[in-house]
Amino acid sequence: MKKLLIVIGLMVALTPTFGQLIYSTNNLTAGTHTLGTDTKIAYSVFVSTTNTTAPTVIRIYDGFHVNTNAAYSAPLSYTTNIVTSYITTLGTTNLHTNRLRFNTTQTIAANTNVANPPVWAFTVPPNSTATFEPDTSHMFVRFMNLSNNLTGASVVVSYRNP
Repeated sequence: MKKLLIVIGLMVALTPTFGQLIYSTNNLTAGTHTLGTDTKIAYSVFVSTTNTTAPTVIRIYDGFHVNTNAAYSAPLSYTTNIVTSYITTLGTTNLHTNRLRFNTTQTIAANTNVANPPVWAFTVPPNSTATFEPDTSHMFVRFMNLSNNLTGASVVVSYRNP
């Protein structure tokens, strides 16, 4: 009996769903939604859609789906040829080609739509439910960001804290 309790205790302690947490949404509008603001290890996504006309595309990102980069300066180095010519007192023309390396800075303009690739992306048929369980769980280091293309999706994400 004592060994049985030890085995059961070890099974409970080593079960990966121990400490499971769930983030649930209901009837999301189309767009981007933040699922918490801390690090999570997600391993399952359940999606239910009420849209009857088209499939719903769900994308989950680690952080924002687009980044905004401010303008900055970057070093620029390039080589070029400089040709010099002069005429001697005897009237002959001499040409000399020198290869030079120039160092300067260039300004990189701000860009506002640097797209991050989604960690997970899947399509759910119209008016149906689907469960997505990837082969390996993923640690979302920044935070989970979800985008969907149509209104009417309900999403349940199973995760645990690291």
